[in-house]
Amino acid sequence: MAKYNTEQLKKDSLEAIIKNQLVFFDEICAFLTCSKRTMYDHGLHKMQELKDALDNNRLQLKQSMRKKWYKSDNATLQISAYKLLANQEELDRLTVAKNQNENKDVDKFKIIESDEDSSNED
Repeated sequence: MAKYNTEQLKKDSLEAIIKNQLVFFDEICAFLTCSKRTMYDHGLHKMQELKDALDNNRLQLKQSMRKKWYKSDNATLQISAYKLLANQEELDRLTVAKNQNENKDVDKFKIIESDEDSSNED
């Protein structure tokens, strides 16, 4: 069984995160020589420096996507960007699901008694 140095694993992990623009912790081991288990055993998942590097990549990716969506002529991307920026009232007006949820309480079936049923009871 290979012995790993925690500081070296941390250094290698940071390098992999930055070089490959990783955004999830579980992606790191694909670029290292150790397993996920080893990474967890060494407590890498708790290291704030690694979390910060992953968060930074995630933030940069989000900013890049929003810029592309904003500049795009694609209506779907523009609506997605608008939904991210909209206040609650604007978002409610764009969302069809809200109207569907408001109608949930309406009875779907109504029982109607016919005259035939009433006359048979006598």
